Amino acid sequence: MTREGAHPSPSSGALAAPEDFPLLAHEAAGDGGLVYLNSAATTQKPSCVLEALDAFYRTANANPHRGAHRLGTAATEALEAARRDVARLMGADADEIAFTSGTTCALNQLAYGLAGLLHPGDEVAVSLLEHHSNLVPWLTVARIAGAKVRHIVPDRQGRIPDDEIDRVIGPRTRIVAVSHVSNVRGVGADLAAHALDRRNVAVRSGAHCAQPLVRHLGAEAVCRASTGVYTSERDVDRFLEAVEAARQDAASLMAAAML
Repeated sequence: MTREGAHPSPSSGALAAPEDFPLLAHEAAGDGGLVYLNSAATTQKPSCVLEALDAFYRTANANPHRGAHRLGTAATEALEAARRDVARLMGADADEIAFTSGTTCALNQLAYGLAGLLHPGDEVAVSLLEHHSNLVPWLTVARIAGAKVRHIVPDRQGRIPDDEIDRVIGPRTRIVAVSHVSNVRGVGADLAAHALDRRNVAVRSGAHCAQPLVRHLGAEAVCRASTGVYTSERDVDRFLEAVEAARQDAASLMAAAML
């Protein structure tokens, strides 16, 4: 993810050099620079990606696989080269790679594509740890097919116990939709996010398109810190320092209110 000749700093703990990401490099001036911990919602883009996009729009902006002209050919070649690169990275064949506008679009396509497997009385098992993009499509296709969505409930640590799997998955289960890593767990709320923002630490607050899980945890909103390949050990340290400072501020305010 770094430009040619650039390497992550071994001492930073980041998988990619933060200076290769223009927005982060711009915000990183001084020790009090921005700590960006909202990558589950929006990742920052490295220079090589921005430069590739700029080059495409300047030299080959046309619909791939459309039009018998030079720009169309260039766009098609660029798309198929990218498909081959992704296939190599994932250990797949190029014809197994389908590009979509994002995860939500891909999961909707998958759900509607599998809808024909569902019949009245069938069940779809979905964990409460899922983002709405891996919940709402299954609710929709289950309703259309007359099937039922059953929720796999995690414990308070966010783990799914074996006995919960045994409880939910049974002979009528046709589809199990569980992400390998959840991006919707978190603690806190809007006030915590604002307190961290005052210390130049960017996190996300709200329900994170995961209302079933948030309600299961007995909260209306939570605060989530999510890392990216550019997140360094120093970023994590500053986040923890900011959380502790915010906690102390809250404790002081509560003590003052009780006087």
